[in-house]
Amino acid sequence: MEIIVPGEQEIMRNMNSMKKTKLIAIAIVSVATLIAPIKAAETKEARLASKMTKKLSAIATRASGKLNVEQQLLRYTHYYNLNDEDQARIKKILTAQQKDIADFKKIYGPKIAAVDEQIKKLQDEIRELQKSKSAQLKVLEELKLDHKAELDEAITAEQKTVRLIAYLKRYDTVSFWKFLPEEIQAALDRQCQAAAMELVSTGTSESHTALRGATLKMRAAIEKSLTPEVRQEAETKQVQEYVMRSFARCELTGDQKARIGELCAKGVKDKIAISAQYNQLNKDIVALRHTMSKYKGSIHAYTIRSEVVEKILTEEQRKRLPGKYRTATKKDKKNKSNRKRSKEKSTT
Repeated sequence: MEIIVPGEQEIMRNMNSMKKTKLIAIAIVSVATLIAPIKAAETKEARLASKMTKKLSAIATRASGKLNVEQQLLRYTHYYNLNDEDQARIKKILTAQQKDIADFKKIYGPKIAAVDEQIKKLQDEIRELQKSKSAQLKVLEELKLDHKAELDEAITAEQKTVRLIAYLKRYDTVSFWKFLPEEIQAALDRQCQAAAMELVSTGTSESHTALRGATLKMRAAIEKSLTPEVRQEAETKQVQEYVMRSFARCELTGDQKARIGELCAKGVKDKIAISAQYNQLNKDIVALRHTMSKYKGSIHAYTIRSEVVEKILTEEQRKRLPGKYRTATKKDKKNKSNRKRSKEKSTT
């Protein structure tokens, strides 16, 4: 026999109702937990797709060079922080501008396209003419080479040598050649003749590079063979001849000529002193430039870091450093090698 306690049935009903509510809540939470990532992924994908669409639209707009009124207004607002009144005024101007441009393109667009087509055809014709011209010029160059070979055979080696000697003794090699002592002129003549014969024998007498190299060698040989006193005397005679030529009609006295000679000697002496000072300054500038290169950017820091590692840190401290800081890096060694090479060049 079942004993029924008063109010027990109501309690049981309440408990059953609470269980059902709890189960329903758990089910709702579970479903929501499963659906949330899907919805989040869909929302994220939609957001990314929208962002990419706007980005592609902006890229296409920039590529075409066309912005509608609203896009232009947004740009001006962003650049100049426009208020509502400014935006209205700018929008009115932009709208009028877009209408004028559209009207212009409607009327003149086909005409411009036709002109562009004509220009394209003319450019094609010009390219064909240029090809034809290049072919004709190539034939002309070949003809010149053929005749040049004939001319080279017609001119003897002695004639070429004489011409090259005159070339090597020209003004830009040394301007005061004829004012040098006779023994120095004779020695330089022999060097010129040897250089000219070498150019003829090697077949490089018409090569600009070879001629330039021979000229520089002759200039170096002249500089080496001249003492400062001989050079000063030759340059003084050259300047004096030039100055005296200007007063050829004045019937100068012996005293006046002597005084002009003194002025020329003083001017040449001052010029030589200033030239020497200028050359020394140039060498100093080159040396200082190489020194300054050590202090540019990170090179200076690299150099100091290497010195700290090598001269200040202990062996134990070096071991604690990362591998690339323990010794001088390749870049440090390369910079050091470059500085050493530059210093050697500046001293020579």
